Amino acid sequence: MAGDPFDSLDVPVAPVGSGRRSKRSWAAIVVVAGVAAGWLGLTVLASRVANEPPAAARATAPATIGPSTVATPGASVAPSRRPGPELPVIANVPLPGAPAPVFVVRHGTDARFVAWRPGSPGVEDVDRFPGAFGGTFGSPPGTPSETPDGGMLAWLSPDRTALLVSRLRSASIEGSDTASLATSTGIAWQQDGITALGGVAWSPDGSRAVLAERRDRWLIVERGDTWTAREIDLSAVAPPAPSRPTGGDFALSNQVVPAGFSQSGDWVIGAILGPPAATWTPIVRVRVTDGRVEPISSFPIGGPDGLAVDPSLIADPATGRTVGYGPNGNIPGGPPQLEVRDPDGSYAYGVRTGIVISWLWTGDGRIVVLGADGYPFPSRWTLQLVDRDGKPRTLLEAPRATAGAMFGIEGGYAGLILNGADQSRRQVIVVRLDDGATSAVTVDAFGSDGPVGAGWLP
Repeated sequence: MAGDPFDSLDVPVAPVGSGRRSKRSWAAIVVVAGVAAGWLGLTVLASRVANEPPAAARATAPATIGPSTVATPGASVAPSRRPGPELPVIANVPLPGAPAPVFVVRHGTDARFVAWRPGSPGVEDVDRFPGAFGGTFGSPPGTPSETPDGGMLAWLSPDRTALLVSRLRSASIEGSDTASLATSTGIAWQQDGITALGGVAWSPDGSRAVLAERRDRWLIVERGDTWTAREIDLSAVAPPAPSRPTGGDFALSNQVVPAGFSQSGDWVIGAILGPPAATWTPIVRVRVTDGRVEPISSFPIGGPDGLAVDPSLIADPATGRTVGYGPNGNIPGGPPQLEVRDPDGSYAYGVRTGIVISWLWTGDGRIVVLGADGYPFPSRWTLQLVDRDGKPRTLLEAPRATAGAMFGIEGGYAGLILNGADQSRRQVIVVRLDDGATSAVTVDAFGSDGPVGAGWLP
């Protein structure tokens, strides 16, 4: 990978939760710390995209913990290229009962998994998949390679036995990226012609992964005697391809993305990004056993067929609410603000902050939002927990740091990662949602490329 994934925190991606066990899925964090499609199932870190989508269509990349990841519209904050602030001073103290953040790091062609438990002096290696970043990773014949090394995304299965890796080659041409699935014994499956920004959704038991192949086509990769893939045709429900993507060239325009599994694991819910106010709209559910496609008009809530009750970027599994963007209530003409919308699309409340970097539904009707006070040189970061009635509570105010992302929520704790002026210096922060108690560790070396995915250990 040419360049640090945090080299341009700009266009983040995140996945949607799909089942309680899937909360430990790894969130792929692409391009920037903005809003991703809501799952990584978790949330996303940042990875370089040379030709980034226009601001109106950028995905904020929170590291979603859960089985999917997608890019969604949002603002992004790029790291400073000039001498800038160092990292905030936060004590590294034990947080009893807190989960341990885990990061996927590229080490040659191997995937190295490193974890940190709050209070421990540093990170430790917990696993390794040899050759996970190997393989051909070639572009389909005749496909232009806008970004020959545009970034890596990685999603670990809930049972931690498989790692799905995508190499991003274009943010504007669907079907131009490559995916492979690795296990502890090496690469078990790989394929060209997928759309990495479309995200990935893992089933709760880790036996299946759903990823976007094209605008109207998914791949279900499943475990049997070997790992194999089959196509799901969504053309009957997918909107027509735009003659030119709205707002500029962006691969997710009118694309059906896997938003997450049902609580039972029997269905995958699909959504599209569109009006009003660039919100996620449910459009289909697919039965994974036989590929049956059914149109839907609302996110299913509750019961075995409802969205898994996990942290999500796309929809709140408790209420069916989604997020969009509206006018800035604090700064006339300023960056758009996050708006929470009820299932019928009506306005519920607005989240007032600076520039929205990441957000994640907690799974119980609340939403956590990471904001910064400026672009492109932020000097203060704010993490808020917003209740169902729209009342915010500040959990953390962090001066300094040049770039950042929220990478997930697990067990009542949120995880952040911030960059210092030195791009090799990163700070991992764990925040307890109940009272804002925090612990942090500074990591000087996170592999040659920085983290390409994130999640949690119990």
